[in-house]
Parts: sequence; structure tokens; C-alpha cells
Amino acid sequence: MDRPWLRNPFSSIHAIALANLGELCSGLATMSMLQTLKGVKGIPIRVDCSYKKKARGKITSKCSFKEQTLEQLKKLDDTMELKVDTEMRDTHGDLVATCTVTWTFKRKKA
Repeated sequence: MDRPWLRNPFSSIHAIALANLGELCSGLATMSMLQTLKGVKGIPIRVDCSYKKKARGKITSKCSFKEQTLEQLKKLDDTMELKVDTEMRDTHGDLVATCTVTWTFKRKKA
């Protein structure tokens, strides 16, 4: 939800607020995927954002995984890096920002 304290001097949602939303969405998707994988843990190591237009009003964030990603993680032996993409759109459906979070996955020690 758009709040006055999230706005920058240009009357749009602050860039770091969008970055936080992108990282949160990536984290929720990743953590819920990891619930199905016993013995695998993940941590974000990098966040890259790209801003397409001024963000105003309600912003919706979406992140999803391909089936092959889950299969790769099931077969994980040691360490793996994976980029997770998130899109943020306004109420008109216009793309306002993208966020790519790089995660490192490892097998938990027994």
C-alpha cells in the first residue's frame, strides 16, 4: 500500500521500498519451496533492482520458480547459486521494477 512515508521527493514510492518488496517476495517464494526439500538451506547473497517507471499506488509483486529448479535443488550435492526474479507492477499492470535476488543453497550438515 502506498504510504506518505514510503514516498521520495518525486512523489513516488522510494526505490529502496521497492527493493525491499522484491527481496521479500523472493524470500517468501524461496522459503516456501524449501519446505518441500528436507536438508537444503538457502541465504540471499545479492539483490539487483532495475526501475522502469515511477511507482505510485498499490504495487503487486510476483515471483515463481520453474519445475526444473526444484529438481536441481533435490539433487544438490554441495553448493549452488540461483537467481530468483521478481516483477513489481502497478494497478494498471505496468511494470515498475524488477528485482533479481541471488541465493546460495547448501546441504544442511547431518
